[in-house]
Amino acid sequence: MAAPMMKTLRSLRNLYCRHLRDVRRTYLSDSYSCDEAWKKRLDKSYIEKLDAKLFGIELWTKSDTTHLVKRLDMNLFATKLHTLSNEDEYIAKEIIYRFRHSQSSFPIQDSIGHAIVRSYIKAGWAKELLQMIKDKDRYGIFPDFQAMCMLLDYLLTENKYAEAASLAYEVMLQEDFSHTLTNLLSLIAVVKHFTRTCTFQRYERPAINTDEEPQYVAVTIITNPHYDDHFDIKDERLLLGKTMYYLGKETQGLPKTLSRTLQLIGLGLYEKFELANQILESWLQEDSADGVIHEFALQKYSEYLEEAPTRDPNKPPVKMGEKTLDDEIELLRLTPDEKASCIEKLNALKSQLVSNKKLIGEFNLENAVEEFIWQQDLPKLEQEDSKVLESNYQRWAEEVDNRLKMYVVEEKTRKVEEEIQKKLEALQEREELLTYFDHLKEIRFYQKSKEKEVKKKEVEEDYVAAPGERNVKKK
Repeated sequence: MAAPMMKTLRSLRNLYCRHLRDVRRTYLSDSYSCDEAWKKRLDKSYIEKLDAKLFGIELWTKSDTTHLVKRLDMNLFATKLHTLSNEDEYIAKEIIYRFRHSQSSFPIQDSIGHAIVRSYIKAGWAKELLQMIKDKDRYGIFPDFQAMCMLLDYLLTENKYAEAASLAYEVMLQEDFSHTLTNLLSLIAVVKHFTRTCTFQRYERPAINTDEEPQYVAVTIITNPHYDDHFDIKDERLLLGKTMYYLGKETQGLPKTLSRTLQLIGLGLYEKFELANQILESWLQEDSADGVIHEFALQKYSEYLEEAPTRDPNKPPVKMGEKTLDDEIELLRLTPDEKASCIEKLNALKSQLVSNKKLIGEFNLENAVEEFIWQQDLPKLEQEDSKVLESNYQRWAEEVDNRLKMYVVEEKTRKVEEEIQKKLEALQEREELLTYFDHLKEIRFYQKSKEKEVKKKEVEEDYVAAPGERNVKKK
């Protein structure tokens, strides 16, 4: 009687917590972003007076000739991006692109990336920001941990789970799981996308028109494409799976069974079936009285293995110079024999799990992850980040002030040098006028010698005197 009662109370508690979360619609508190400290940075007179549109057009015009966007200018512009209208967002994107391709963009400064993220969130341009974050070559935006948390929380609050998951993929690609709060928000983002919005459509390679003959171009060296199975991943299923696997393995404090569930589902989506079987076997061999894994995870993993595409091992290799990245991707798929072997191995492991009573029954992945997150000491994690933000905002403001002072000094120095140069040129011109008659003979001699050279060139004429012969006749 006690067990059903506890189960009912647990379900009611979960429903109540979900109701509260639906009301809050946010994982981070309002104080996390340290808005007051950020506003102090914006209260500077030189920032308040700055018109983002006019300043952006000025930077655009200057960079047309100098091919440079200064770091100080980009820093100031980034803090005012949110004041642009929706129609003028293209100006911000263009300036960010030009700054990325300027020498002054290296080394990358966190202050600029952070300001861009805050401004784009405030302006409601999350979709455009995500596109730029993904396109590292063109825009080079690498948000710090705190900016990443703000953006993840904003997307989750807006129920944009697919966009939040795509941002979590970027966390995985950077392979830095040292920040607990980023891991937690990334985890709930991919799980909500997995359970609610993911279509699980596979990447299809572009169709090849067999009617057209391939055009060959002569090259010095033929380089075959290399697929790194990381940054080159095109299939969102693989990205989702790899992110779930890494977050399930790297997130601190996860219950063992929840961590294993995330890893097994992740490896199934990532299509690393041989590795998944090895890990599942090692879990089974551990001497523990607890359950090994949730039945839900094993069921999902079995589905992914059954529907996994295979490659033909007898297919002739692609010729040198014709191989594409898609050909390299196909080589990572299992052959039919390898797939059958993986299924056989999994069935044997299933039998052991059932016979040893190591499978855990009723389970809801999203609820389990939600409950785990709300059990963490989020106020403590927020407080640690808030201290970092307040320190960064103060330091970044001081750096901008100091750089502005240096800029004023440099401008004054440049103007003084220009005035001195003009005076020197005027003095030199005056000296030439004063000494003209002293060097009159030399000047006339020089002019006569130039006149002779000009006449000599004028009298020379090229013509053909006879077929096949070319002579020069001098008059």
